[in-house]
Amino acid sequence: MNDQIQTAPAVDPWMQVEDACATALSLSQQVRLHVDDGVDAQDLVPLLHRQCEAVTELQTALGTLVALPHPGQTERRDQLGQQLRQLLALHDTSLDSLSSRGVRLAGRRRIR
Repeated sequence: MNDQIQTAPAVDPWMQVEDACATALSLSQQVRLHVDDGVDAQDLVPLLHRQCEAVTELQTALGTLVALPHPGQTERRDQLGQQLRQLLALHDTSLDSLSSRGVRLAGRRRIR
């Protein structure tokens, strides 16, 4: 009998961050479209919860990534920075739109 220990493939921390960022960005775009379309606030709640989970996953992945050395990753870093700026811009405009409609969101206050 041949006993072999199978190990999980190594997880690329860059890929984790890129995937988490793409998910958070996609959900943020969906929130923005729903807000622009005037979707009822109650109908937004499940999507907002998913968005919050995606951002939490992104934060965790970023925490792992920054603890590692990453020489030669300038292009990936710059692309990720662009996506994070888009994510923050979507977040700000969605909050502004929701706030103007009278929707109060619990959580931390925005820092400008």
